[in-house]
Amino acid sequence: MVSRTFNPLNHFAATRAFEAAARLGSFRAAADELAVTDSAVSRLIRQLEEASGSRLFERLHRQVRLTDAGRAFADEVRVALFRLRAAGDVLVPDATDRPLTIAAPATFLLRWLIPSQADLQARLGGTPVHLTTWSDLPDKADRSIMLFISVGRQTFVDKLRYIHLMPERFGLVVNPRLIADRSNPEASLAELPRLVPRTRPHIWQHWVEEGGRDVPFAGVREYERMHFTMDAAEAGVGMAIAPIDIIKDALDSERLIAPFGAIRRQGTYRMYVPPRYAHLEQVKIATRWFSERCRPVRQALLGQADRSA
Repeated sequence: MVSRTFNPLNHFAATRAFEAAARLGSFRAAADELAVTDSAVSRLIRQLEEASGSRLFERLHRQVRLTDAGRAFADEVRVALFRLRAAGDVLVPDATDRPLTIAAPATFLLRWLIPSQADLQARLGGTPVHLTTWSDLPDKADRSIMLFISVGRQTFVDKLRYIHLMPERFGLVVNPRLIADRSNPEASLAELPRLVPRTRPHIWQHWVEEGGRDVPFAGVREYERMHFTMDAAEAGVGMAIAPIDIIKDALDSERLIAPFGAIRRQGTYRMYVPPRYAHLEQVKIATRWFSERCRPVRQALLGQADRSA
């Protein structure tokens, strides 16, 4: 039973570590976000469990999962931390000189935005750019974030005014050194494992169901995050399913190839701008920049549609 005297404010560092691990679904990802070690996150969460008297996570083989108590606590902590961040606006009401904070899925940040960040920074001049990982619906109460990037299918629950960036396309990718005969890649792929992210365990099944080639394979290797599977594919560990337009630099330089092309999914990449920041010049500049960077993909797909009509 949770102690009546338990106060999360007396364990603030542990509570922050817990919230990051709950939101990201991984102690390792939480450690990366907080710039600490995996063992530090694990130790802080264990201290929180001991102080509260409640088990917050189930420790499974190579993964963690929130308990019912942990899920309920995470919901409350998340709201409290957002409100705490928003309280800063009372002291600094003018956002004109604030950094441009962009929240986006980790794969999008690492493989698409960060390689192009210097160009965005040049457009913005002296306005610093802060990046943070985010894979949930935009939170309108979080005043710390000026731009949200979302990916996937938009649901009826998601009644926000988005700016469409580009469609979502996936393809099977592999290091070209592993393909002996590009005219018949299946023979080589049959000797390679499939690389599977634990965050998207059904990605290969979806690839096949949505029109991708069901190629033979030799085993499965799991990785914590999706972008790890792409790094492993580049290193020649096996074959992965990847967002084609997000890894364009790897395809252009032939660090990876997509022997069966790409399939278009029903999801999209889209941007949400909180209305409170829409008037800021740095937000307008960034919005135009994102639209320009994604325009070639939109135009290419529009041309394909015109040719098939």
